[in-house]
Amino acid sequence: MLKHENFESVAILVSHDYYNDIFYQEYRQKTQNFEIFQNYLDSLEYRNKNKSETKWLSLHANILKERCTGISVRFKQADFLLFLLSSKKHLEEDNITPYLRWHPKTLIYTDSYQGAFEIFQKAKSRKYFDKWKCIFSVDKKEELSPIFQAFEEKKLTVPQWGFNTFHPYYLANFDNLCTKP
Repeated sequence: MLKHENFESVAILVSHDYYNDIFYQEYRQKTQNFEIFQNYLDSLEYRNKNKSETKWLSLHANILKERCTGISVRFKQADFLLFLLSSKKHLEEDNITPYLRWHPKTLIYTDSYQGAFEIFQKAKSRKYFDKWKCIFSVDKKEELSPIFQAFEEKKLTVPQWGFNTFHPYYLANFDNLCTKP
């Protein structure tokens, strides 16, 4: 959807709740937002630690990388977008619990030196920003500022894999958003 710039469809998918009986047993809620689609896979970590000769920082991320050849950058961009959306939601709800937020598994293979992701690069243009702002339910760039400020102040954490991490501010091209018409 991001590839074809169907931003309104993305906004609908990430703004709705989804039914889940299993979630109810643990949290007494039968619906949850898009974060419901990301589950921690204990079996992969068990296999990685106990059965695999190669110890990956994230076996889950490695499997995704191997299976998504040719689309990995788009896949990482979507993972990053969901991470930012989840961070925004938890910040607004004053619920900074890291294990409940979207964990961007594919970003273990990203570094900030690669530059910002495509939709954030294109959003230098105010016109392009106006196309995808519906995903974040904002009207202007400044409404995204609290997310990046919370990362800076360590109210929100950025995942780490060993010494690997990423910098949301740079991957989102925040300084350059809406700097052109």
